[in-house]
Amino acid sequence: MKKYNLVFYSFIILNLLLILYLLSKRNDESSDSPTNSQFTANFHNSLLLEDTKVDRKTKLITTSLDTMSLFDIVDHSMLFFIYSSFGCNPCIENILLEINKAFSGSDLENIRIVVDYSSIRDVIILIQKNHIQFPVYTISVDNSVNLIKPYPYFTILDSTFSFKSVYIPISDDNIMLNSYLKIAKLKLMI
Repeated sequence: MKKYNLVFYSFIILNLLLILYLLSKRNDESSDSPTNSQFTANFHNSLLLEDTKVDRKTKLITTSLDTMSLFDIVDHSMLFFIYSSFGCNPCIENILLEINKAFSGSDLENIRIVVDYSSIRDVIILIQKNHIQFPVYTISVDNSVNLIKPYPYFTILDSTFSFKSVYIPISDDNIMLNSYLKIAKLKLMI
């Protein structure tokens, strides 16, 4: 009888351990889910933006309050980082830090930032706070429909004025961001 009780209790304990193990595996997989769903959404949005035509007459404003058309700015293939002022500031600062690490010297002529800040003062603070050494433009709200999206993104613009190599970064994924920046930098050199 004692032998049967020992087998029975051992069986119960093993089943409980198995259930706990399976529950912990399920929780691990569900904790990955937000990143996977963010990746999927970003990938989907990147595909939707790819080859989108931008009006070459789109007006951007410099820090010295000059108004320039996109046509005047894009004289060769350039990487644009475009984001809304309503985005996650720590996320944007992280992205800007990685851009600063990736681009220096003559590479700086190949990158631009467009943001929809309502004041040039905010743009200047952004530039100073993040040690940005390349042009940053703001865009008026009525003119921003074509460019500003609810998420930050990178795109290469050239004389066709179509979005190429669109990438929407995932917050805190510097490995993918750095890979994209290296690839974009190579594409801009060609």
